[in-house]
Amino acid sequence: MENIIQADVALNPGNSGGPLVASNGQIVGINTAIIAGAQNLSFAVPSNTAKWVVSELLQVGRVRRASLGAFCHVIPLNPVIKEYLSRHGIKDLRERRSVVEVVATAPKSAAAMSGLQQGDVLVAINGTQMQTVDDIHKLLGKTPPGTQVKIDIVRVDDSSVRTLNVTTGDDISTTKPNYLPFQSPKR
Repeated sequence: MENIIQADVALNPGNSGGPLVASNGQIVGINTAIIAGAQNLSFAVPSNTAKWVVSELLQVGRVRRASLGAFCHVIPLNPVIKEYLSRHGIKDLRERRSVVEVVATAPKSAAAMSGLQQGDVLVAINGTQMQTVDDIHKLLGKTPPGTQVKIDIVRVDDSSVRTLNVTTGDDISTTKPNYLPFQSPKR
């Protein structure tokens, strides 16, 4: 879980959802979860996140998040990969511990339509370095669907460095299965 507040509020099943209040009376979050067996260890959704969710629900009827439709995994940055990236002009490798590799793209997704391919090493989105899949999720979580982003990649197949212009999709449209659920025949 990310962007949550850890608190020492005693929550019991059935009483989550109330406000988490600071000592000055300001509402800072909504009490959401506990860890079973951990005494007085609870978690709250920050109030600014809750406000954003409520505005999305009121305006659109659901929470929308941008999506690429790319399935990725993390590769630890070993000396061989570091040298490869360095040779292809990727800078600031000193602090980097890992890279993100594209494993697959969803059919007709933003990633597939932009030319992102299996094996591409995703270096940055809009200039922000991507070291983990969580980095991608965090950036896309702040990006409205339909936004154009620049993705810097190293294409391993032909040893090229490229920047792809990608218009993000909607998380529902890119993860929707391409089959219809079973429907019983009408009688």
